[in-house]
Amino acid sequence: MLKIKNVSAIVDTTQILSDINLEVKRGEIHAILGPSASGKSTLAHAIQGNPYITINTGSIKFFNKDISRLKSHIRSNIGIFTAFQTPPEIEGLSNLDLIKALFESRIGNVFTPDIETAYRNLVAAIGLHPKFCDEPVNSSVLSPNEWKKGEIIQMMMLVPELIILDEIDVDLTDTDLDIIVNMLKGYLENKDKGVIIITQNKNLLDKIEPSHVHVLVDGEIRESGTAELYKRILEDGYPQFS
Repeated sequence: MLKIKNVSAIVDTTQILSDINLEVKRGEIHAILGPSASGKSTLAHAIQGNPYITINTGSIKFFNKDISRLKSHIRSNIGIFTAFQTPPEIEGLSNLDLIKALFESRIGNVFTPDIETAYRNLVAAIGLHPKFCDEPVNSSVLSPNEWKKGEIIQMMMLVPELIILDEIDVDLTDTDLDIIVNMLKGYLENKDKGVIIITQNKNLLDKIEPSHVHVLVDGEIRESGTAELYKRILEDGYPQFS
């Protein structure tokens, strides 16, 4: 599905990622851990195609197609979805209008009244007020908790093949986290999707049960392993990598 080979990347003139190698296959859940400012979010943005990140060596392939130079919206349309740590506010655009535009671009079908009903049902199922649909995207009227839930609703509506979740647990209560984990597990039940989850939250990792774990330090993947790795790292911390 996703194959990152020898990727290094810069932001402005600063090297952030160095020689990253990562392969995500269908049915796999990859957890990425690391100290603050280690390059975790930069990796997520590089996969999604943030124009402020320059890949200066290596390649990113999605279903054997090199996407390293594709624009972000094209990567979205071919099945890559990223829920960002701090999603941007979009003034003048409601959550409903955004999902209509994204759905019709990604799925290629008209956003019918039945699909709108399915969207509104998701809004209710995730614990949001019906007025959420008419609020501006990620506006200050909404809480960070609601922003994160909105990201998950987008994911569920767009049916991506690859999901990247960047600190999705931050600002969520334990109850909200349980709701989102249950939605994710239902979405991943048929084992044909791939997931990259960036988090330091042991509770989330215990619930989601990653198949692969990677430790990113100073822009490099220093260690990879199974679920036992995140349990050790979150208990012992990162001094061993300094």
